[in-house]
Amino acid sequence: MTISPWLLLGAFLFGLAAGWLIWGGRGLFPDRAGAAPPGEAGGLDALEAELAAARELAAADAAEADEAAARLDALDAALKRANGRLKLLLRAAGRTSSGS
Repeated sequence: MTISPWLLLGAFLFGLAAGWLIWGGRGLFPDRAGAAPPGEAGGLDALEAELAAARELAAADAAEADEAAARLDALDAALKRANGRLKLLLRAAGRTSSGS
C-alpha cells in the first residue's frame, strides 16, 4: 500500500494549523508576543511576595511541629511512668497470689 503525497501534505498542513491554534497565533500579534499573562504582571515583585509568604508558612509549620514534638515527649514520659507503675502492680499482685 502506498501513501499518497497529497495525504502527507494534508497531514502536515493540518499539524501546522493545529499548532497555530494551540499556541494562539503568537506570530501574528507581535505586540502581545512578549507580554506576561494577565495574572503574572508583577514579575519579580510577585515572586518575592510568594517567597515571603512561603517562608512565613514554613516558620509557622516549624513552630507547630515543635509544639507537637513537645506534646509527644510529655505523652511518652507519661506512658513510661504508667508502664512502670503497672509493672510494680503486677509484681505486687504476683507476690500476694504466690504468698497465700
